Amino acid sequence: MKKSFSIRILLAAAILVLTSCSLETGPKLGKSPIGEMAITAPEGYGNKTAAARNQDGIDHLLREHWRKAEADFDRALESDPNLAAAHFNLALSLDQQEKRAEAVTHFKKAVELAPNDPRIRENEILKKYIR
Repeated sequence: MKKSFSIRILLAAAILVLTSCSLETGPKLGKSPIGEMAITAPEGYGNKTAAARNQDGIDHLLREHWRKAEADFDRALESDPNLAAAHFNLALSLDQQEKRAEAVTHFKKAVELAPNDPRIRENEILKKYIR
């Protein structure tokens, strides 16, 4: 009887641990401030694939999955190299990975493609790269 009780307790503990685990790493509560800076593709953007990949990347930025976000933004740019939002978001993910040279390239491209977008121009991270 003691053995079956111990097994039940161990199983209950294992279930509790497994159900509280996430398959992804990153913050458990709230959203990443970096992810909150991310920019969606303009509403009704013509290239739906690029817009969707950009959104996937934003979802990863919000969870601080920098490499996964980078891969999604790369895919967005493969589909549409002129999507300023994807360049900007890619630069954010690169900055978080300390890939500074690559980040500055994409920040500059975002500014070139959307020079009047205040979400890009007024971003504090971008400002430390482009003065």
